Amino acid sequence: MPDGTAVDGADCELINEKGRVRVTSPGFVNVHRSASDLKVNCIKGGYPAANANGVSRANLGMFGNVIIGGVPGATVDHFRGAGYSYPEWMPLVFGRYLRFDRYDDQSDQPSLGVEQVRY
Repeated sequence: MPDGTAVDGADCELINEKGRVRVTSPGFVNVHRSASDLKVNCIKGGYPAANANGVSRANLGMFGNVIIGGVPGATVDHFRGAGYSYPEWMPLVFGRYLRFDRYDDQSDQPSLGVEQVRY
């Protein structure tokens, strides 16, 4: 909720090119990393939907692999998704569409979502 109140029992789906994962709020879930952004959609009766986009970013392992393993190592990491990361903690807000980027993360704090305009 906009006031920070947690909503229990919302059905959430997380989607990227590696697949779909479902979880009920409040909850944590592991997803397969990918070069594509992570789409998160949560619904619960009586509330407007909560939607988010988690930006996929190349992680330090990818850059290290380019230096040590060259193009073959980086290619493997790219296709396996191992060279990418999402924000670790994305607090969704019902009635909003937020964008989360791990570059904005603060240590041990929720990611700060930036409101997105829907077209």
